[in-house]
Amino acid sequence: MSSRRFVVTLLMVTGLATSVLGCSSSRANGDGADGGPGTGSATGCSALAACCSTLTGPDATSCTESLTLTATQCAEVLSTFQSLGMCGGSSPGSGIGTSTGPTGSGSGSSGGMSSGSASASASASTSSGGATTADAGGATTTIAAARQGNVTSSITVNAFVTALAGVPNDYPQWYVEDPGGGPYSGVLVYCDPLVSPACTVPEPALHDLIQVTGTLTTYMGQVEFEPTAMKVLQTNATAPPVATLTAADVAPSANSPYRGVYVKIAIATKLIVDSVTPSALADTGCGAVIPPSGGTGVAACTNKCEPPVYSGFSANDGTGNEVYIEAPFFNTDPLQSSPECLGQAGVVAVTVGTAFTSMSGILDVDPYAAAQALSPVLPSDYTLAP
Repeated sequence: MSSRRFVVTLLMVTGLATSVLGCSSSRANGDGADGGPGTGSATGCSALAACCSTLTGPDATSCTESLTLTATQCAEVLSTFQSLGMCGGSSPGSGIGTSTGPTGSGSGSSGGMSSGSASASASASTSSGGATTADAGGATTTIAAARQGNVTSSITVNAFVTALAGVPNDYPQWYVEDPGGGPYSGVLVYCDPLVSPACTVPEPALHDLIQVTGTLTTYMGQVEFEPTAMKVLQTNATAPPVATLTAADVAPSANSPYRGVYVKIAIATKLIVDSVTPSALADTGCGAVIPPSGGTGVAACTNKCEPPVYSGFSANDGTGNEVYIEAPFFNTDPLQSSPECLGQAGVVAVTVGTAFTSMSGILDVDPYAAAQALSPVLPSDYTLAP
């Protein structure tokens, strides 16, 4: 899976790029472009207006344009500028390792899921007032049944949240999975609150058990679920059992029935990084090389290292099997391999020769690379070799 689609919103509100819209300025299902203008007004945006007055160049222009958003969105934009060290915020580079993104309490050492059946957290609790939206509902089923049956009508599923991609208050991509796990049991949920028309379904937290209604669709070969309603059934719920796949199953050219599912790679000895600049995972065509005001293009990262020029790295299992590992879940995992981002505080730096003795994460197709990739969600999803 790629970070290229969900990072557009962050880039647009920070004024760091405009050409990045080439990645998602249009969608087959007509969702529109990420970062579309809101319908609010300058009312309630006075703090952001004050921030805009301190900026120059493209940042000032983008900031001023954001004053047409709602008061809530203005606050989010202001927070983003401050996270970049502007408008009275702390300096960039404070480290994605200290991000306050959602954390779970599954059986992994850092809240990740373990292979086999995961145990529920002692703090798990049934939600009596969880976020919810009204909807006419659809036939109750499972993700696996709907995917295998090519169901296109509205359905309702109970699902475990395995990953969240984006930034707080704008997680346009979630991964959810049937509680029982298995092939075809996971799917990407696409719900961007900053597109036009906006998705108004509230975002869940990592490791929530939710009931979600919507329809299955496909975007550039990637199966997606577009929600119309969601409510939280339980927080810190029991994770689904984790399937163990071979490196061949996870290979870029493979078409695994476990796409969209949290899985573990079987590693005989070590998974060794052989490239941190694989051409298939280069994002430069979508605006990752950002031209600063009045200068030539330079590779750029925000304090959360987005967008990296390369969305991941390639590694081999020592027996000729190559896999792609991507790092889109930057709010919960600090793994980073794109060379221009390795100097940032808090990252777990990956270079050629880095070896892993374990690796788990979400398996899916990166629609821009047209290849499968595995994406760890938490630091507990991998173990670095000594």
